[in-house]
Amino acid sequence: MLAVAGVVALAAGGLGLLFGPGAEAQAGPSTARATSMPVDTAAAMAKRDAKREEAASAAAAAFDAALKAYAAGTGTLEEAAEWANRAHGAGNSKDPDKDTVERMKKLEAVAKQRATSGSGSPTEAHAARYHRARAESNVF
Repeated sequence: MLAVAGVVALAAGGLGLLFGPGAEAQAGPSTARATSMPVDTAAAMAKRDAKREEAASAAAAAFDAALKAYAAGTGTLEEAAEWANRAHGAGNSKDPDKDTVERMKKLEAVAKQRATSGSGSPTEAHAARYHRARAESNVF
């Protein structure tokens, strides 16, 4: 007699061994729920990679547009910072973290210029410095 508590079943819905306290092993249908997982073929992976690249490219373009809008006074610092983060990994970057830092440095330079000229607030310059420092902390 085998005294094991619990259920051991095959995940694919096949036969498993059922055990109960003080019971012997019995063959029975699996109680595990089979999940549907798509087959990840090379073609599917290539499509997914292409869509990720498309999204990263769109984010990089959105960052450029948001930075220009912020510099012109029609956009916000936070909008540009958000797109800088979303553009992480855009293109065939060897170091996406450093690329994000470079985008944040551009944003910080614009924020400092706006604060100095009076078209932006000192708070924006400090916020831009915050975003740059956070991006740099990911490089280490």
